[in-house]
Amino acid sequence: MSRCTIGLIDPVPLLRLGVETYLSASVGAEVLWHCDQPAQALGRLVEQEPDLIISEAVFPCSQSVLNLLEDLLSRGIRVPVFTYSCFDEHLLAPRILQRGGKGYLMKNTPVQELADAVETVLAGKISLSAAMTELVINSLGPGKAADLHRDSLPGLTNRELEVFELIGGGMKSCEIASTLGISIRTVDTHRSRIREKLGISHGISLVAFACQWMTLQQAEAGSVDLVARP
Repeated sequence: MSRCTIGLIDPVPLLRLGVETYLSASVGAEVLWHCDQPAQALGRLVEQEPDLIISEAVFPCSQSVLNLLEDLLSRGIRVPVFTYSCFDEHLLAPRILQRGGKGYLMKNTPVQELADAVETVLAGKISLSAAMTELVINSLGPGKAADLHRDSLPGLTNRELEVFELIGGGMKSCEIASTLGISIRTVDTHRSRIREKLGISHGISLVAFACQWMTLQQAEAGSVDLVARP
């Protein structure tokens, strides 16, 4: 593989350094520039356009990689964007592909998978984990008007979705019960059914997943505002 150039977007300086060092050694990549958030990347692209952009998914500034993809599309910039993230792939990967992203990898995967993914994307292909392939095919296939918000939360009733969102907002069972006017026992039943439907085995994992979900909703709201500006 010939030497490739990369733009790197991640809010954590140490992680940026680690990715740069690893990709330089593994695939001969040169990081042309790096920045903390998607809004900064457009200015960097004017100065230097890399072969590939690697980006975190969601940022503390209530922006997401979806902002970047929308801006690149509106400006006719065709640099491929690959997402390397700590956020659960089930929440974001299908949406990112719909917006033109070229792949998704979670940061808890073996590091060699990052090098493999970079080579795959630079070869003009899409790179996803094996676990995501079937979901993406089902949600983005011909004739499917994919509602990815619901696909990411399969089978939840309206009440379960309410409980899930309140969990993501940091509420405990007693607070959810008071807010919805139901018993704590009913809340706990909803939590158990939500875990079962989402394939989540532990309560702590449910809280983490719900918090990520709510962060994503805020970031996507920011994406809509950003795209709509003059």
